[in-house]
Amino acid sequence: MTENPHDMLRTFPVLAADLPTVDDETAPHDPVPLFVRWLNEAIEKQVPEPHVMTLSTCDTYGRASSHVLLCTDVREEGLWFFASVEGRLTSHHPDAHPPATLTFHWPRIGCQIRICGTVARAGNEADATDYPTRPAGSRGEALISRQSTPLRIRASSRPPSSRH
Repeated sequence: MTENPHDMLRTFPVLAADLPTVDDETAPHDPVPLFVRWLNEAIEKQVPEPHVMTLSTCDTYGRASSHVLLCTDVREEGLWFFASVEGRLTSHHPDAHPPATLTFHWPRIGCQIRICGTVARAGNEADATDYPTRPAGSRGEALISRQSTPLRIRASSRPPSSRH
């Protein structure tokens, strides 16, 4: 195995799954039915952790940030819920800059779905109702996890850049 990232990244298969056909004319305007259909397919194909999604937001300075979270509920009216602990999403500042994107990626079925909207807290009552219904491991992880805690970086470190 090489330690050259360029060479390593070229060794992986690309789009190994049979890709579904999605027609703009027949795709539902509401993403919830499509999400539910693909989530069921992901579960049938035993996609690991099909409820995992990426939340992407920007802070008040326009700096993008993404965070991997668990989707806990999706409502017919287009509300998407995720597990979070107060203060852990400090890099996202959803109250200061609410536009956000959720992305689910299920490579085993060749699907991803992106939902764009705004972020808002569900509130204390919703939190109190949701927390006891979460699996024991999820509740424990929420209590002890350091997820979303920034790593200390050296002053000489520079932010990553990307090239397209």
